[in-house]
Amino acid sequence: MFGLSGRLVQFENPGFSVLIPFQSDSKSEKDLTIEAGMFHHEKVTNSAFLGINRTFKSFKHGEQFMLDVSWGGGYMHSWYPGELYSQTPEGDLVRKRQIGRPHLYGSAGLLGKWAFGEAVALTWRQQVLLQTPFANGIPVMLHRLMTIGIQLQFPQD
Repeated sequence: MFGLSGRLVQFENPGFSVLIPFQSDSKSEKDLTIEAGMFHHEKVTNSAFLGINRTFKSFKHGEQFMLDVSWGGGYMHSWYPGELYSQTPEGDLVRKRQIGRPHLYGSAGLLGKWAFGEAVALTWRQQVLLQTPFANGIPVMLHRLMTIGIQLQFPQD
């Protein structure tokens, strides 16, 4: 008997990202990408982030396939996914206001592209974020993000 257990892909912590690339005409400067996004983790944290990535190496295979290696960093703001309570000196529980917590993060990632002409490309991205500080004395938290998307090239005037 043959069996397979576990999951190949987990969609338990959904999120999204919007990437806006800035390409330089100069060969001495690398491409920059501004990224804004968020993700939801049911048991740990909800986070929104804004950062910048710099491509430091690109590999091309013909005109259709490309792989970019990038690094970057930015600002992340996170909230607990549920209600927070604190205990008064009398022993009563009172609901605590959530304003979230600020963090910084560094990132490294791979971005693969499969182009269909000049206007559309399918993308796959694997990224690692190192968030600091995390919470309750934990200095850092590692996040792995995988994104599948579509890249659209808009005509420039």
